[in-house]
Amino acid sequence: MKTGMMNKMMLGVALAAAVTALFSVNAMADEMKVEAGGLTFEIPAEYKDLVTVETEGLNDDTLISVSETASIEAAKALGQDHEGAGWLFDISKVSEDELEQLRCGGMEGMEVFAKWDEGDDYYLIYNHPTDVRFVREQYENIDEDEKEWQMLNEWAFNDVRDSILKNNSILEPKTYGNTELDYYLARAAFQKDTKFEIRSLDLETLDPKTLQEDDFIEDLTDSDVSYEMVNEDVAIDGEYIVMAFEENGDKDAVRFDFFPLSKGNENYIREVRKVGDEEVTTIYKATFKDQDDDDDDVKTAGGIMLAWAEAIANAK
Repeated sequence: MKTGMMNKMMLGVALAAAVTALFSVNAMADEMKVEAGGLTFEIPAEYKDLVTVETEGLNDDTLISVSETASIEAAKALGQDHEGAGWLFDISKVSEDELEQLRCGGMEGMEVFAKWDEGDDYYLIYNHPTDVRFVREQYENIDEDEKEWQMLNEWAFNDVRDSILKNNSILEPKTYGNTELDYYLARAAFQKDTKFEIRSLDLETLDPKTLQEDDFIEDLTDSDVSYEMVNEDVAIDGEYIVMAFEENGDKDAVRFDFFPLSKGNENYIREVRKVGDEEVTTIYKATFKDQDDDDDDVKTAGGIMLAWAEAIANAK
């Protein structure tokens, strides 16, 4: 009798293990694998029935477009143009030349996240809305619907790019910023008709075009450096080097002050913009990836600007 009970118990354990194994396999199989334009990424099982994925009939540069299905259906039911309803994100692919122009301004709602080497260099961009695309026909379940909408947006913004990078070994992670400072530095690097000058207290006004090398602006626009706006109450003292951009005949329409010799402020940049009769100030901080602050050759935004200004002065 004890033997019979033991056999039943062992059979029950074996069945439970089999069910658990089957559930694990199905859970993995339930992930929705999306393949388009040579890319693969996965939509988790809990989201796959909530989204509509398009891979055909898109703009030439767009590989994948994902939207919330409930918003599309609600817009249709309301008789609205459902184009853009529930839109969560697109993945697009652009050439290096196209990216350089985008980086000069107009990257709102666009996040560069990967480089794709196919002989020629291409870049992947995660495109997302800058307004709300949530639509419902009825609002009796609004709390639950908004919770679902927020969950989808968090997954889209926080996880999708990592999933694409993980599933496509040909890709190299690569990011570029889209602050106003990023835009102006990109114009200096890529738009040859951009008018700007560099000056400081110790050096006369310098024309960067007198120097053939562009290593300095490359260092300031490289993907290894990122810029973020910080609290404008940050106190920055000391001498600075000015990078001033001309607009509408005004040589100081927008200027950026770099602080190479101000201890602790070498990576702060102050933007001063003329708006009517006033000057509006914004403070940025530069961060350089993968470098140890104790290294002798540590890069700083101020240090690069100082070296640039001295190189121009010595070349005259």
